[in-house]
Amino acid sequence: MSSQDFMPSAAYLDVYRSLPALRLFVSYGQNRWQSSVNTLPNMTLNFDFSTPTGSGVWTSLGTDEDNVYINLNGTTDYVNVGPSRNYNPNLIDTWIDPNIRGMTLGTWFKPDSAPRNEHLFGRRVTPSWLCYEFRRDTAGNLTLAISTNGTSFHKLHATTGGPTTDTKWYFVVAQISQAEMRIFVNGEWWSTTSGIPSTIFQTTGASLILGARQLAISSYTSFLDGRMANSFLTASYLPKNMVETLWHVTRKGFRI
Repeated sequence: MSSQDFMPSAAYLDVYRSLPALRLFVSYGQNRWQSSVNTLPNMTLNFDFSTPTGSGVWTSLGTDEDNVYINLNGTTDYVNVGPSRNYNPNLIDTWIDPNIRGMTLGTWFKPDSAPRNEHLFGRRVTPSWLCYEFRRDTAGNLTLAISTNGTSFHKLHATTGGPTTDTKWYFVVAQISQAEMRIFVNGEWWSTTSGIPSTIFQTTGASLILGARQLAISSYTSFLDGRMANSFLTASYLPKNMVETLWHVTRKGFRI
């Protein structure tokens, strides 16, 4: 790829901000000081603020890519987005067109180590506030897990073959509607229509956490050792061609 093919993230941020029923978009390229806490804005009309926690580098412009990202150290770092139900679509909102009613989670991420148990997205606190989680395992596979009762995960959908075994950038998307669950990784899809739950457990007790697994209110594990960029969540089941367009439009910024 020649230098003229590189694309900075500022060139395509609006492609995320125009997604239907967008609830969260964190570019990691902007931050602000609020009550002596460094915060990351949600670049939607909500415009609330996420709190990075730990000792990592929170905004960096890399030498091998043209995007701003957050660099998490794998031991203490994560981002607390907050407990708002904006971040917990229920799959049955009647104001969403039935053809796209659901939830989509997505981010660019680059692991800095071999595959391990680490979480990208999660709104879950044991024992009774489980909603959903999107994680990577020791084989490199990705899993989307959904709870309907808050105490256990009703449905898990996973990739196969370890698509994320290398320390490189990946564009990953997890989706659920009342009819299907699917995961997208760098141009490849995994989907299922079996045993799909009709809704996602709702609570105000669990925050949306990026880059770690929340066990209890003040207990965390499964930290991501790596980088995240352009994280988003919608209360819509984005069409396949829209997800694939996001992949093709933004991949130049990660030199892919």
